[in-house]
Amino acid sequence: MKIEKKYLINEDLVEMPSTALLQARTGDQAKFERAVSRVISRDLPMVSTDGIIAGLRYKSSVDGQSDFYLPRYVVRSMQGRRTTRLEMFPPSDDPAAPAGRLTVELQALPLVTVDPVRIMPHDVSLRLGYHVPVSSDTPSETSFGLARFEGRWRNSDPDTDGVTALKIAVAGENQLKLHATRDQHANKTDLGTVVADIRDGRAMASFHIQGSTVTLTLSERDGVLSVSELLDVHDPGAPGDRVIHHVFHPDHATGDTPFIWMDLAPVSDVGSTVRKSVTTIEDMETYIRLYRVLTRPEHRARIEVTATATVGRRSVKQNFVGHKARKALLERVGAKAFHIDPAAAKKIREKALSTAIDQPEAAVQPNIEMRIERTPQANTRPATPRVAPDSTRRIDTIRLPVADTLDQPSVLRRSVPTRFGRNAELVRRIAESRRLAEEAGRTSSEGQRRADVQTLSVALNKSFLDKIVTSKLPSWVMVEPSGKPVLTRRQETGVQIVSPFWADPDLHADQLDAPEDSSGGLVLLRHEIRSGSDTAIFYQDGLVPSQIYYEPQEFRLVRSESAPYAPLVLFHLNEEVDESAASDDGPSYSVTMTYQAKPYIQPDLIAMAHEQFGADSHISPITPTVTSLTIGLLADNGDTEAEVTRDDAEVDFVHGLSDALTFDEDEYRQLTTAFQTASGIGLSGHVAATFPDGRQGTVPVRIGMRNTIGDVFNASLTNAEDSPSTTVTYVNRIESPTRIHEFPVVILGEDRRAIAETAPPTDPLEPGGTLAVTYRSDPPGGTLTVPPQLSDVSVLPDLLAILAQTTVVQGYANDTFEVTVRIEPMFFDVTPEGAEPLTGVSVTFRTREEPVVLTPDAPSQTVTLQMPHILFLTNATEAQHYAYSVQDLHASGAGAATPYAAGSGNLDVQPAMSQSGGA
Repeated sequence: MKIEKKYLINEDLVEMPSTALLQARTGDQAKFERAVSRVISRDLPMVSTDGIIAGLRYKSSVDGQSDFYLPRYVVRSMQGRRTTRLEMFPPSDDPAAPAGRLTVELQALPLVTVDPVRIMPHDVSLRLGYHVPVSSDTPSETSFGLARFEGRWRNSDPDTDGVTALKIAVAGENQLKLHATRDQHANKTDLGTVVADIRDGRAMASFHIQGSTVTLTLSERDGVLSVSELLDVHDPGAPGDRVIHHVFHPDHATGDTPFIWMDLAPVSDVGSTVRKSVTTIEDMETYIRLYRVLTRPEHRARIEVTATATVGRRSVKQNFVGHKARKALLERVGAKAFHIDPAAAKKIREKALSTAIDQPEAAVQPNIEMRIERTPQANTRPATPRVAPDSTRRIDTIRLPVADTLDQPSVLRRSVPTRFGRNAELVRRIAESRRLAEEAGRTSSEGQRRADVQTLSVALNKSFLDKIVTSKLPSWVMVEPSGKPVLTRRQETGVQIVSPFWADPDLHADQLDAPEDSSGGLVLLRHEIRSGSDTAIFYQDGLVPSQIYYEPQEFRLVRSESAPYAPLVLFHLNEEVDESAASDDGPSYSVTMTYQAKPYIQPDLIAMAHEQFGADSHISPITPTVTSLTIGLLADNGDTEAEVTRDDAEVDFVHGLSDALTFDEDEYRQLTTAFQTASGIGLSGHVAATFPDGRQGTVPVRIGMRNTIGDVFNASLTNAEDSPSTTVTYVNRIESPTRIHEFPVVILGEDRRAIAETAPPTDPLEPGGTLAVTYRSDPPGGTLTVPPQLSDVSVLPDLLAILAQTTVVQGYANDTFEVTVRIEPMFFDVTPEGAEPLTGVSVTFRTREEPVVLTPDAPSQTVTLQMPHILFLTNATEAQHYAYSVQDLHASGAGAATPYAAGSGNLDVQPAMSQSGGA
């Protein structure tokens, strides 16, 4: 098992990370798989890494065009003063009137170069981050005199072009010894050591380097070092002087500070290089908070700049999705295939390993070209394709005999029982599937051999070479006739931190409107709340007491909030080369599972918090600093196996964590078996984090199908006249049976409660099943106005139905099954009031390219669907599950459509307008 970012490619050669596809609505997922949105190829920056690095040149996808770059952003200044503005509006009699606005302007810095370059087109979004100390923190001893400057200090802005680190010691009375390190345009410079004098609590030191002078002015307050850096360039022909403001923290504290993040309003362009965001501040409490954040260094305010651009790349790590067979896909794109077998994969990996060791400097840019050629086994060899020389690239050529290609029918004969021996029916299906493929291969191998290419030529960087070394290669690569992998397009981001983002209110009073009462500290008050045997830590905002944060008890899998309300997981089958396999074996398979988990806390603890802090309190997860994510498979004895840990995990305690894990065949079967055990947990691990009060701890991660976050029932409420009771009707809206363990007791106020008159049913509620529950007020007199949410439930997962809804359309066997699709003719005879007459319905299957159209003259059709390989790997004796959607047809055109739902067996459909959820 391994953690990897999986990119999926549709028929238009558009890439999307599986995590982004997971978070899209089901209909948008289907559009991506079907390549509904046509994309026109254009001039793109070639970015081969995950993430865009600001200030780095990227080549164009079009030969002869100038390079691209993503600019570095800084806070805009005019005449030495920032244009940031915190403006308070005059008092208003309207209670809904906003309190003010925050205006942020950022300046894009040009790339210093003699060659022509272009700014890559990109969109920008901004977030304001700030730290709120906890009142129970043990205060550090106040540093008096010069001792408060002593120690190692680290710049809080990891992307700065200025001074990054300081080492300070006392040199004598009113003197400090400073050692500084500077980082400009990714070049680190040791500025050396100088002695600085102290005047009025400030230290000033000058460092002389070739062609310029760097002057630092330092002051300390509350354990934070404020530094102004003046760069004086001596060359009159060079750009003018520049002033940068920094915030430094003790080196041991860097990276351990939790931040609270606030989204700022969308940006607009002001000229060609300035981005402006104007955020409305809705109430005075928020305004006071922002004033304190922007005027006090202990809050360490910063701006996170996220730039999003459309970029391209050519990669051998290709994962295609869609409905077309490989031949049809190649014909549509106008490309060819380069096949990789175990012998070739092994040689490629060995060459990648040696090249990665020899080329450590090629970390980002694709400056290493690897060319793989197939040559006849006879003594004569075709001429080597000529490649224009490039002094920046190293070219490695690997020559392989033609007999190594996958065109030979013998590779289709595989020792099936070795890999799939635990399931006789599975063995039969796979063997039959491969027999049919072998027969087809005998008739088309010669034509396929002529259609496929014998050369693969790809430019790689050190990062991608590392991926080749540590992960398996695909069994084939889509390439252009020249041998280059096809050009794909994707959305990629680059994140920058602009820090510090605060100012002295006395010096910038004209830019920061002070509220009448800004007293009181912006701190968090720590509380411990108990409910039965459960305990959780809550934090109350000292400035806005109704704002409450909590430390979650664990992360759980989430269900979608839109139909068909499936678990937020995606399964994708990968066809790979197994280097350890025999020469006549075919590809091996792995499965990538992409999932989303969110913070969870027991509802009883939330109820207790509302009792303590008030019914109108706003409660949300706290945002600690995450240091790592560890996850592994759960074994039968409860232990975690095959654990993987990474330190760069993107874990958001508000929106949750999204990640992708790839399993080999045995691990995947172990996972799906665990999902159906009593606990239902397939993956277990933890998130390591530093909490606001300074504690370092872990939050468990439990990924299972039984206990998830999200409603599994639709609920409606009926209050009969002259009746003391209320009837609540629950409908199971998901694909699996669900067992209700307890009906909640609802607090109605005035010492009254709503209590269910009956106990939960002993049998689970089947999909689509309904349950009517009668609630009464105790004592009488209360009224239930909102259906109670059922939280004490467990799902009995129908794994095949879940897989039908959550498997990306790719990797199908030749084994098929038939489904009869029917609609009752009466639906065409009756038209609801205000509706347009129905002329037909279109039924779309996720595994079938063409929809099925039912009409009054042909209300029934039998269609053939393919069985997905992924269900074979699940040890399914039957793989006759599917996902489908129904759309109404009228004389005027297409009408309402339903979301995709899971099905099995023959299918009876109804018009979308007669079903809840049609849109």
